[in-house]
This record gives sequence, C-alpha cells and structure tokens, in this order.
Amino acid sequence: MERTSNRTPDVLDSSLKDFHRVIEFGLRVSLRLRGQPTNDAGYFASIIHTKMSINAISLETLCKSEIFDHSAVMTICRMIIEGMTLFYYLIEKVENTQWQCRELVLKLHDSCARIKLLRAHLQKGEYQDISDERKSFQAELNKNSYFQELPAEQQKKLLTGEHIFVGGMRAAATRAAGWREENFIALYNYFSSHSHSAPMSFMRFDQHKVDFSEPSEIQRNMVAMAINVAEFCLLRATMHRLVKSPAFDEFKGPELDEFQRELQESKILTGSGCGQS
Repeated sequence: MERTSNRTPDVLDSSLKDFHRVIEFGLRVSLRLRGQPTNDAGYFASIIHTKMSINAISLETLCKSEIFDHSAVMTICRMIIEGMTLFYYLIEKVENTQWQCRELVLKLHDSCARIKLLRAHLQKGEYQDISDERKSFQAELNKNSYFQELPAEQQKKLLTGEHIFVGGMRAAATRAAGWREENFIALYNYFSSHSHSAPMSFMRFDQHKVDFSEPSEIQRNMVAMAINVAEFCLLRATMHRLVKSPAFDEFKGPELDEFQRELQESKILTGSGCGQS
C-alpha cells in the first residue's frame, strides 16, 4: 500500500522526481545497448550498470511504501555507490596481463563465496568441482606476470579469494571512478552504518524523531541526500556507456544536454565539480 499524506512537497519529493528521470533514462540506454559486441570487461560492466538500474527501481519503490525504512534506502544507495565504483574499475584501461589478473581475482572470489554457501548444506565431495575450480584460479593467478609484481602481502590476500578489487576498493574508487577519497569514505561509511546496524544507525532515534510511519524531517532529508548520491552514480555510469557507444547520436537533444550539465555541475564526486566520462 502506498503512503498517502497531506504533507506539502519537500526536498525528498523533488529528489524522487529527479531520480525517476534518471532511472528511466538509464533503462532506455541499457535496452538500446543490449547485445552490442564487447569484451569480458565491457560485458561485466554492462551487467553492473543494469544491476544499478534495478537497484534504483527498488529504492524508488521503497520510498513509496507504507513503511518508511530509511536504513533500507541507504543500504541500496550503498549498493549503487559500490556498483559505480566497480563499473569504472571494470572499464579502466589496463594492460592485458593486469586485466587477466583482475578477472581471475573476480572468478576466485565467486568460487570461494559459493564454497562458503555450499559447505553449510553439502558434504565436501558434493562441491568438489568448485573446490577444484578455486585451486585452478589460484594456480593461474600465481602464474600471472602482473600478479607476480604485486607486493607479497597483497598476493597473499588476493589468493584467499576474499577480495574483489586488486589494490583495494578505496584505491579503485579514487583512481578508476574518480572519487575524492574523503567524499567516498564519508558516504560509503555512512550508508554502511545503516546496512550493518552500526551504532550510527540507531543511537539518535529519539533525537532525530525517527518514525517509520510518519517520518521526521531529518529522516526525509537524509534519504533525499542518499537518493541524490545514487542518482549521480547511476547517471554517470549511464552517460559513460552511452557516450562510448555508436548509439550516442540517437539520444542527442535537450534531455541529454541537461543530464550532461547536471554531471558537470555536481560536486558529489570530488567536492569541486566533475565531468561525465
């Protein structure tokens, strides 16, 4: 059931309206670019972009729910921030041996995560194929020339299969995605506190007048801020996909000009303005 209220429109209403435009734009671009030839990195990046778009739809739906779960909204915003960071990490131009190293790390993480899931329900022999796969990826990593040049401690960490980003997520966020480090840490940490039920997510319930049926102004404002960040991340990834594609000319017009201007004027990424690429 959708919440109804006599409340006058506020910053959250405005943010949701703008966010809807970006979601709709992202879905149109994703649909138009579907099936275009690409390499493995581009294929993975296209999936991440689509995943970000679906996350955004879920976020929008949550905001219209009878229950105003601001922590769930910020959890999804965290997913979208992480999605944009991974998107740019995947499409970052690197030497072939470095990409092979990155891809192996991703595959190794996938295998290790599946083993953790299966070992709770199956006997070891029943998922031996995935265990063998893990060993194969570890062996390939050890042979990779780029991997061999990494510090020994980093090699050790990557071989555990616990890591997604070669060099770490923070480095990927600042180098590949272009985040100003302080901005990334501040936003990711804040949204993570709500994802993990950390003290920052519940210590000031009374002070902030938290109400899940009739949200306070503070609740609505914090959600509006989170949505603005998610909107920026989705728009930036969408624009990058579009600008780099043969379909760019098909989207030229006032709408595209406005989106490009919004990205140029935004200070979410660096605190001092950013570009669309």
